Amino acid sequence: MSIEAEKSTTISAALREAEAIIEGAKQRAQEILKEAADSHAAAHQEGFDKGFNEAQEQVARLAIRLISEQDKLNLLLSKKAAQLALAIAETVIEEELKIEPSLVVNIANKALREAVIGDEVKLFVSEQDRPAIEQRIAALKQTVNSSKLSIVVDPELRAGSCRVTTAVGEVDASVNHFLSLIKENLGV
Repeated sequence: MSIEAEKSTTISAALREAEAIIEGAKQRAQEILKEAADSHAAAHQEGFDKGFNEAQEQVARLAIRLISEQDKLNLLLSKKAAQLALAIAETVIEEELKIEPSLVVNIANKALREAVIGDEVKLFVSEQDRPAIEQRIAALKQTVNSSKLSIVVDPELRAGSCRVTTAVGEVDASVNHFLSLIKENLGV
C-alpha cells in the first residue's frame, strides 16, 4: 500500500477512534448529568422530607400548647362565670329582700326547724329585719315549741340574714353563709 493510502487509513482510523472517544465522552457526560439530576432530586426530596417532618413536629408542639392554653382559658372562664353567677345571685337576693322583706321570716322559720332546740333559743337578725320578725314571733315560737325564743339584733348581719343559737349548737342562715356555700360548690 502506498503512503497516501496508509496515511488515509491511519487518519480514518484516528477519526473513528476520535469519534468513538467523543461518543464515549458524550455518553459519560449524559450519565454524569443524569446522576447529578438524580442526586439533586434526591437531595431536594430529602430536604423537603426533613422540612416537612420538622414542620409536623412544630405543628404538634403548637397544637399541644394551644390545647393547654385552651384548658387554662376554659378554667379561667368557668371561674369568672361562677363569680358572675355569684354576684348575680347576691344582687337578686338583696333585691328580692327589698321587695319582700317578710321573706326573712321564712328564712328564720327554716333555720329554727334545722336547729337542735334546747331550753333557750336565740334568733339573731339584722336591725332592718327586726320588725318583720317581731310581727311573726308567735308563729316562730310555735316552730320551736318554746316560749323562750328571744330576738337579738346583730349589727353584723345584713338584711335577710339570721342565725339561731341554742345550748346545743348554731344554725347560720345568713346571706353570706349561703353565698359561701355556693362559692364552695362552684369551686370559686
